[in-house]
Amino acid sequence: MKRTLRIIGTSHEENGLTTVENLYKEITKIAPDVILEEIPVDMFSGIYERHLYPDSFEVQAVRKYIADRQCVNHFPIDIEKLPQLSASLSCGAIDTAVDEYIKRQTNRCFAKIITEKLEKLDTLGCKKMNSAFHRFLENLKQQAVKRYLLKHNKELHCRYEISYHFHFEIREYFMLEKIIYYLERYNNPLLIIGYSHIPTLTRKIKKVYKQIRVKIG
Repeated sequence: MKRTLRIIGTSHEENGLTTVENLYKEITKIAPDVILEEIPVDMFSGIYERHLYPDSFEVQAVRKYIADRQCVNHFPIDIEKLPQLSASLSCGAIDTAVDEYIKRQTNRCFAKIITEKLEKLDTLGCKKMNSAFHRFLENLKQQAVKRYLLKHNKELHCRYEISYHFHFEIREYFMLEKIIYYLERYNNPLLIIGYSHIPTLTRKIKKVYKQIRVKIG
């Protein structure tokens, strides 16, 4: 019998109908016995136990869910020293530069059109954000941004590739190892992660762990 991994993708922020309460209700429907969260392993206790950082949108929803459920386990899966590694590669600055560059383009720019459609969907709640149509648009966006940068701004394209490799290769292979470890130990796991990772990370999981069924949302 195939195991099932449930995934809820987020945009990492409250926006419109996409609220802490909305995410909490989606988690409750799944009723996981373990929650895997896109949090650096070395920051987990600082977030959930020592309160060293402001609670994110996802953390607030997870806190609410596990508060009265002693049987739920909860683990971080993201790479250690994430802020430091990201800063050393200037990933934040690169991603901001790409976003701002695309926004400055004319309304005929396909990458800009898709980005704006995604931004609207992101305000309509977790179900819309985890729909097949949303994933289709996210794939289109990533491809369109790469093509547009390659054609119109090769210097920014090269920088974008550095950030992309860090987020979607280095981090995802680290997360993959953690996910597989917990998949073999729990019956109803839930992964909460930024939705941009869903297409690429899902492919990696299915390639390594053949006996798995992935359900989004």
